[in-house]
Amino acid sequence: MAARDLLPSRRGVVAIVVASVVLGLLSFAYRWLDDLAREHAGRMGIRLVEEMTSALSAALLLPFVIGFARRFSVTRATLWPRLLVHLGAATVWSGALTTLRWGSRTLVCWLFGMPHTTTGSCRSATRWSTRMTSSGTPSS
Repeated sequence: MAARDLLPSRRGVVAIVVASVVLGLLSFAYRWLDDLAREHAGRMGIRLVEEMTSALSAALLLPFVIGFARRFSVTRATLWPRLLVHLGAATVWSGALTTLRWGSRTLVCWLFGMPHTTTGSCRSATRWSTRMTSSGTPSS
């Protein structure tokens, strides 16, 4: 089986990206509206960065997951050996996804001048923005 046959087609990649953007925007809207309902104002930009970097990071790794699943398909005869391979791959995927989310959030926060924590989250920007006074200077 050629490597080209393992990965999704161009149409499949476009579908993955479009679905990820739509799901990221829906997740953003859900969480942002929840913030508004709980009277947590000033989090819109942060929520958008968090949800979109999560969705697009997953979209970036999904073609590799599909290729892996096609290459190491599970049948009744190969259940137990392949189960261990899939468990190892899930562990690697989790680490890769977490690292990609952290890196992309750090980069986006840096590009837009948003303060961020060492975990790559822009959450500290919420505390920073809510401590601003009406004159635009940080309060003590």
